Amino acid sequence: MTAMVSAAPTAAGIAARYRKINGLQGVEVTDGDRIMLRVGAVTGLRIARPLADHVRTALEKRRQRTPTIEYSRGANLMFLVNAPVGETHWDNRLFRYVAVRMGCGAMIALPGPGSSAWLVPPEGDRRIDFDALAHITIETATTKPRRDRTRLG
Repeated sequence: MTAMVSAAPTAAGIAARYRKINGLQGVEVTDGDRIMLRVGAVTGLRIARPLADHVRTALEKRRQRTPTIEYSRGANLMFLVNAPVGETHWDNRLFRYVAVRMGCGAMIALPGPGSSAWLVPPEGDRRIDFDALAHITIETATTKPRRDRTRLG
């Protein structure tokens, strides 16, 4: 009788799946086996909790999904979105609510062996556009009672 051995997924295998199935062409594996996405056609919007949780609820109400990463410290969520084409007018407004767009060339850590986890896993290459998520974030931040807002200054 032969024992069944199941191999744990490797960082390289997971990265290849992210590129092929999820359309994340900027995915790289570091020497330390961390899976990183170089921002380009896909970017991230890092939003502090609790606002990020309210944004997730707003997305659910609209029946919209976008891949969302929960890091081990849990202070922020990273929403992956299609990058805006050209300049965007959202950055200063988002910053007020501790929501930061990842700039072109920045690196986003993706879930891999022994690291962060998908709160909302990617479904193929479906992601919402940055402008749509920025609008939802600002709308959510400005309609929540003051005690629920995460805000600088």
